[in-house]
Amino acid sequence: MSLKTLKRVALVGGVMALGGAGYFTYKIQNNFRNAVYTQKAIFLFENYPAANDLIGKPFRYKNIDLGDTKKNFVFEHRAQLEIPVNGSKGDGKMFLFAHREKLNQDWELEKLDMEVKGTRWTFWMNPEKPDIQKTTTENPDTKSVKKSA
Repeated sequence: MSLKTLKRVALVGGVMALGGAGYFTYKIQNNFRNAVYTQKAIFLFENYPAANDLIGKPFRYKNIDLGDTKKNFVFEHRAQLEIPVNGSKGDGKMFLFAHREKLNQDWELEKLDMEVKGTRWTFWMNPEKPDIQKTTTENPDTKSVKKSA
């Protein structure tokens, strides 16, 4: 094979690899964005007056950091996501915590937090689960799991 042919093969292979990686990243982000627990969280966030006051409508939900598995993970019975949000007045983050008892059950939101300018607070807790006072804020696979009160 000539050097010219090898260069073409390398170029085509590189383009295909990058295209494939981009496609799968898009699909993963889209799956998170369209998940039932994410859609419920977005609905509650958009109807939270402080979100409009501090971040400003229209809200733009940015991509989740797929590399941060301490803040963003979905396991069989537990989901936790940090979703960056931009608005007309500024930036912030929405944190969602969800669970399900069995794989064939629907996800239930436990609570939603909001962070703006380094200050974080819980703005919604599941009224059907008043016993949920502490929620893990790190991946349960890690050795030290922090709790928030």
